[in-house]
Amino acid sequence: MNKIRRSVTWLLGLTILFTACDGNGFRDEVQGEAMPTRPNITHLNSLTWNPTALIDSGLTLLTFINPDCEHCHYQTGALLGEDAAKPAGLRLAFLSDVHPDSLKAFASQFTYDNTATVFLWDEGGIVAQQMGVSSYPTMFLYDTAGVHLQTIVGEAKPGYVYKFFHATH
Repeated sequence: MNKIRRSVTWLLGLTILFTACDGNGFRDEVQGEAMPTRPNITHLNSLTWNPTALIDSGLTLLTFINPDCEHCHYQTGALLGEDAAKPAGLRLAFLSDVHPDSLKAFASQFTYDNTATVFLWDEGGIVAQQMGVSSYPTMFLYDTAGVHLQTIVGEAKPGYVYKFFHATH
């Protein structure tokens, strides 16, 4: 089990590394800070999806979105925005089954820290089906031990979302 957990953690680190790099493997930096100007989209399918990889490394918020959904636009912007209640070290993963080019265009509308945020292409909606997602946005909240804290379906203010993380500390 530990070997699997280490492998999954390594894969997650690799995913975050790739999302923080440009096509040449170099991070964009301005005054030492990562620039979110060219979002990379990580491809997930039934062979590569392992939720442990995302939820085992700290506070994690998985959000299933659709770029055509106005509530998803609000939710994505709200979660990526600055909020005093946002827990330190929170990792955000936005999953969508739309074509990667559409997801990349959607992601590029927002400013975010690409070392703590990843946009994932859920090819064919397989991951959404496995997790029982039936509407957008749907958020799954996990604590640092990978324990599922809460599922929130629909639009929610960031303060409401973050209170579930604060209740575990």
